[in-house]
Amino acid sequence: MKRLSFFVPPILTLLYSLFVASCSTVTVPAPSEDIVIEVGMPVEALVELIGEPDSVRPYGNEEVEGVELWIYEQKDSDTEMVSTDMEERLYIDPITGEERTVFENIMSPEVTVRSTTTIFLIAEGAVRAWKVEREEDSFL
Repeated sequence: MKRLSFFVPPILTLLYSLFVASCSTVTVPAPSEDIVIEVGMPVEALVELIGEPDSVRPYGNEEVEGVELWIYEQKDSDTEMVSTDMEERLYIDPITGEERTVFENIMSPEVTVRSTTTIFLIAEGAVRAWKVEREEDSFL
């Protein structure tokens, strides 16, 4: 019985470690398939592929019967640390006792925001044309 109690704590620790490691495993989603949109595609098929539009506006200054602009907007952002400046730091070498100078990078976050706006011209219940506008802004 003493022999068995010697092995129980390490085995429990191992099982607990495996449990914790398996819970924190990240699953990578499969890459999405390409979406094919064609002129003449019914709006039902468009909604099925990419969902409801973010906004719907009439075409032109005056509302034309059965003609609309469907607008889809998508935004994403990335943050990256970039060197924005150098700073001179003095320190005393603990071995020689001499004063030395070291230059260190000053890092700041740079945020890049990308927005994509897709505008579909919908007439008579089908896609007639579309255009994609892309914009990218970076700021510190």
